[in-house]
Amino acid sequence: MAESPYYGAVESINTDLFDDTINAFRAAINQYRTARERVFVSTDKLVSVWEGEGQESFEAAYRILKTRLNDEEDNLRTIAENLEDMRQSYRDWDNALAQQFNNSK
Repeated sequence: MAESPYYGAVESINTDLFDDTINAFRAAINQYRTARERVFVSTDKLVSVWEGEGQESFEAAYRILKTRLNDEEDNLRTIAENLEDMRQSYRDWDNALAQQFNNSK
């Protein structure tokens, strides 16, 4: 039996799965934001009433952490946006290919 030249090739791409993943990322971003804001509120309260010697060191470390937590949300959003771009690229490619097939008839 001859081996197919298409062995291992992609036969189809279901872009609906991109929608599911994008929606999951968007939901995760919202959950992350909510959790992050809770951390910010609690920690800001702690810093505002702290009167010990370690307060300044803690506050400096917290400012760095706060920036990094904000950056992580940006990273998650970028991943979701990249998935949206990929989904659209596949759809555009599929439409262009369909148009070529229709024009060749």
